[in-house]
Amino acid sequence: MMLQRQFDEIIRPFKPIQVGNLLKENLFFIPANQRVYFWKEDRLRELWEDILEIMQERSKGSEDVYEIYHFLGPMFFIPSSEKLKILDGQQRITTLTIFFRVIYDLLDEIREEGRLSSRSTETYGEIKERLFLKKDGKITRRVELGERNDSVYRVLLESTDHPLDKLTRTSGKEFTKTENRLVNCYRFFLNSIYGYLYKKIYEKNPTDKIDKEGLKSLLNTSNTQEILISFFENINQGLYVLHVSVPSEDIAYKMFETLNQRGEKLLVIDLFKNFLFDKFKGVVEEKKIKDFWKSLIETADEEEKLKFFVRHFWLSNYKFVREKNLFSSIKQEIDLLRTEDDFRDFSVQVLDEAKIYFALRNHKDLMWVNKPRIASIIEELNYLGLTQHLPLLLSATVLMEANKITLSQLEELAESYLFFAVKKFMFLGESPSEFEEEHSKLAKNLRENKVDITHVVFRLREISPSSESVHLKIIGLELKTKHSRYFLSKLNDSFCSELQKSWKNNPTVEHIIPKRPEEQWKIKLEEKNIDHKKVINRLGNLTILGVSENQELGNINYSQKKQKYLESGLPINLKTFKELNDFGEDEIKIREEKMLEMIKEKNLWGL
Repeated sequence: MMLQRQFDEIIRPFKPIQVGNLLKENLFFIPANQRVYFWKEDRLRELWEDILEIMQERSKGSEDVYEIYHFLGPMFFIPSSEKLKILDGQQRITTLTIFFRVIYDLLDEIREEGRLSSRSTETYGEIKERLFLKKDGKITRRVELGERNDSVYRVLLESTDHPLDKLTRTSGKEFTKTENRLVNCYRFFLNSIYGYLYKKIYEKNPTDKIDKEGLKSLLNTSNTQEILISFFENINQGLYVLHVSVPSEDIAYKMFETLNQRGEKLLVIDLFKNFLFDKFKGVVEEKKIKDFWKSLIETADEEEKLKFFVRHFWLSNYKFVREKNLFSSIKQEIDLLRTEDDFRDFSVQVLDEAKIYFALRNHKDLMWVNKPRIASIIEELNYLGLTQHLPLLLSATVLMEANKITLSQLEELAESYLFFAVKKFMFLGESPSEFEEEHSKLAKNLRENKVDITHVVFRLREISPSSESVHLKIIGLELKTKHSRYFLSKLNDSFCSELQKSWKNNPTVEHIIPKRPEEQWKIKLEEKNIDHKKVINRLGNLTILGVSENQELGNINYSQKKQKYLESGLPINLKTFKELNDFGEDEIKIREEKMLEMIKEKNLWGL
């Protein structure tokens, strides 16, 4: 009985609770020793996709609790006076409150116009209850972050500025990396909701960046309020956590160390490995299972990389599944395996496809020796950080190895995906992952001979953004440094012989108007009334040079720079600077127009 009471006392604190109720019923603070806010866009996007999935299932009237509710994991707290000290869960709580505040701010803009419906007014008040506590005439934020985050978080949560003004107010060089991540969290959900509303209402993706007039117009449409209410209700009711209140940090540490002691990145792999050993224990000699796992790790170089392979292998062979549901899908399929022959067939397939998969992650792999075209495409895909194509190319490469398709067909497929992704991801700033589920289905159907390569290539071209939409974006386009280096190098190299190409020599990106202008450039910018921030990263203000050439130029005047650009002999410089005797916004646009002409001339990326 004593042991039973002790066990009951241990599990008593574990309480499933919906996110909305968790926030409404408590005040929270982050202790000084906790980590700062660190969520990046990949984590924000994962949460966003979870919420969209809940909304979709609930709108269909689904009664599957696993589809209409999403578990965000355990959160550990220590009661302290009238507040809960967060030991584990601050990233999720912080993110969710910022998400709620974005919805609140959008409803507030409608309220300012006097157009808030009675149901929206009720939602407006419910969100406020989850962000603030009003007691004895005093309003308190429900979440107080650590000192390195709280000042920016306070502005995001408490400021009544227009959402875009709020972003301007909290952006600048004086903010730390973690403060900027809080701001980026607000920006991500504002842009995501804006894009979602735009697509729902106008049945197309927005073509321009969000601005006040565009946002106002969108908020004034008839069903915007219902969509905002739906976002709130689905987050409020559809997300839940395991609320764990414990008396001390020692007890809490023992609990969540057990739950997550190997780290989130290896969790699915650990479960997969342990399940294999348990499943075939007594059926297959243990040494064979160990040898299989050792070979798999050797193929990947390190165990952590297996996380990506296992999911992409599953998407390619079985069905589309989000990462959080991956293990349950794996278990379901492996449960069907019974005999030693089943294990042998499965392990041989996994190892064979792992070799192919990691070759697709490395253009220098021996698989691509004497195959320069496919190696070049793989290099570009990996340089751009793209992964959504891997299940599809895995299926296609498996078929090529089995002599069911030719190398040229694989190359055509890979190139079609590259063109699709460059247009969608680099030029239009959209996410290629939008079609990840469809790519998975195509990969499986390709294996099962339900579609052929011609069909898949046609489909990729069909869903690619039109050339016209990309052409419009190039004038005024800004790219990340990595993408601008890729764009400028590939554009330059399309006019070069093989020996002259710059892409593989890792050129540096040169800003004609310098990133940090000194006196002579500051005077020039002021004379021409140029806003430095608006032009610095535009394509027309960028070119490529060798490392030593770039370092030599620095802040010298344009006429001197032009001479160096022309002396470099690079086609991108010869074709875009020769006729430009001065440099400002007009010349930046002229260079962008010339670059567009070069793209069209060479039909680069299918444009």
